Amino acid sequence: MKPPEARSLRDIIEEAYHGEVSVYLIRHGATTMNRGGAGKDLIRGWQDVPLSKLGIEQAGRLAEDLADCKFKEIHASDLIRTEKTAEILQEATGGEIIPLEGLRSWNLGPEFEGKLTNPKIIKEIERLVEHDYEAPEGGESFSDFVERVEACARPIFDGAKGETAIVTHGRCVQIISLWIAAGCDLDCMRRDYALELASEPDSISPGGYLELKKIDGRWRAMEEENYDAEGVTDKAVAGS
Repeated sequence: MKPPEARSLRDIIEEAYHGEVSVYLIRHGATTMNRGGAGKDLIRGWQDVPLSKLGIEQAGRLAEDLADCKFKEIHASDLIRTEKTAEILQEATGGEIIPLEGLRSWNLGPEFEGKLTNPKIIKEIERLVEHDYEAPEGGESFSDFVERVEACARPIFDGAKGETAIVTHGRCVQIISLWIAAGCDLDCMRRDYALELASEPDSISPGGYLELKKIDGRWRAMEEENYDAEGVTDKAVAGS
């Protein structure tokens, strides 16, 4: 990982003036196509599926947990499941919802989307991650997907003041968190976190979140919170 860049006097003054800066990286609640994990779930991708009853409950618990936050902005993927999660959150925290196509999940096209996550499908998706410049029919390559998410996330982090929320999808949460771990360096992320990028994006459960805080000019992962099927909180300090 490259060393942190030298900070300008202006950056130091701005950080002191605005106080703590946090971004909450949120995975939307479960959908009608989430059925219990690999082997049961259907692949969502860009299919515009709504939250399930459980997903609405998860979004409600999320809103309760983050009710003390005063979000100025809630950046959300423009699909129904993320926008609804953002709306439920907004009722508790305030903030302007900003829909962004760049925060959508991986566009896997009709060959994969809506299909059961059986071993054959999972193996083929893993192959597309490994051969990341190959695009599935009607979809986008994994390389293009990663670059799209990073290009959308970077200005949000660069312009963050106070508390900001990003409501997106499991694999987007994975990419952004790994990009932060790599010091916001896309090439470093691809080189040093290749195995993590290729893994299933299940570190944050539906309706869970990861808090990222800017400390001494560098973004750090502070705390992640997940829920099991009964809504029991599984909270862990994520470290830097």
